[in-house]
Amino acid sequence: ETRILAGLVSALPVDVDASWGLSAALAFDAVTGTGWTPSLSVGGAALRNDVFGSSAFARFELLAFLLQACPASVHSRALGLRLCAASQVGAITSKGSSNLADPQRSRNAWATLGGALEVDVHLSRSVTILLQFAAHMPLTPQTYSVAHAVSSESLELQQVARTSAPMPWFGLALSYEL
Repeated sequence: ETRILAGLVSALPVDVDASWGLSAALAFDAVTGTGWTPSLSVGGAALRNDVFGSSAFARFELLAFLLQACPASVHSRALGLRLCAASQVGAITSKGSSNLADPQRSRNAWATLGGALEVDVHLSRSVTILLQFAAHMPLTPQTYSVAHAVSSESLELQQVARTSAPMPWFGLALSYEL
């Protein structure tokens, strides 16, 4: 079976406002007839930390390709539960806020490995609401700093974010079986 998924995602990186965005994926399920349904999904996501208001120091934007394998899953008529291995590959862009004396901009590679728990709520035979709770560990730890004016003549670098700790990731998607 093949499913199309589209939804909202949120990431909670260390030291930065929550990032919100959109995701889309294509999932392939191997139906075994026993209630156990392993799956593989590929997709993408775009998130920003200024969706609900500007950040005091920096805006972050993540564009990522998503790959997820769920070897363990159990489904009933109304609910499903999946345990998954997940990865992300893409780019993260940071840009200092315009209220800084010298806003800096950087773009870095982004790669993570993690795990996810997905809960499916079946609304009909082909429509499902999917809730995802995940943790992603960045493989390319970065520290982001921006120039902050100390006086009219001097700037000081201030760390605004680091990507070295596991990052909680939440998703809410609508799934349609083709």
